[in-house]
Amino acid sequence: MSKEVSYYDQLLQNLDDQVEWSPHHAQMVRHKLMKNIQKTNVILRVQRVFTFSISSILAALFLFMLAGQMSGQLNLDESGILSSISAGGNSKFIEGVHYQVETINGQKRAVLTSEGIKNTVYPMNASVTINSIAGEPEIHLNIAKQGKEEVFETQAIYSTTTSELHIYILSQRHNDPINTRMEMLLPHTKYPSLSHTAYEVEISGHRGVLQEEKTESGKTDLYVVTENYIYHLYAAGMNKKDSSIDSHELIKLANLLQYEKE
Repeated sequence: MSKEVSYYDQLLQNLDDQVEWSPHHAQMVRHKLMKNIQKTNVILRVQRVFTFSISSILAALFLFMLAGQMSGQLNLDESGILSSISAGGNSKFIEGVHYQVETINGQKRAVLTSEGIKNTVYPMNASVTINSIAGEPEIHLNIAKQGKEEVFETQAIYSTTTSELHIYILSQRHNDPINTRMEMLLPHTKYPSLSHTAYEVEISGHRGVLQEEKTESGKTDLYVVTENYIYHLYAAGMNKKDSSIDSHELIKLANLLQYEKE
């Protein structure tokens, strides 16, 4: 590995340690940045007439990540461009069967029917086997447009026995090999993050990654990677100090998801 790659990878690690962002997004940026730097070094060797500022790329990525942290969730597509991520989707939903379009607070929204809820991967009776979960989850559906295609986005929210603490499950569609996604989620082999730990776990025959922040809040994120989706499980309360949860609870819930319904 060239000195330039090592130098800028170290800069990215320093940024990762100083800025509070999603471990998943940090790993994705690191992965894409390394690829871009390596491609750039090849171009520089072949076409020395052109000068390409790697530091500018790093600064741009850093600003995009900060913008993403403030505005919501971001995703890196195949070209390395940051774009807004969807909450994912399961099987196709049919209007009138799986959902109805209703006007709520002046806005049209897709509302799942009981048949539509059955069509999702989320278990309705998780509270039977997980004592910390209280009752059935709220399951939301959003229909987004990607070109001419409709993308069905779902999210499940589980109430817990701890006041104001909820467990969220987001699903994101992906088209990458599973190994590629796992590489983005697991620690960098040479410069692992100092802000969180991550290790691989098995969830119902699927590969997953458990990430835990080395902070006072101790926030835990669990990712399950299947052939078509990434499922992100985490807990959130009124503030970060109230957002910690036993990682075993997330693993128990992840094992209950009905992945065969994808």
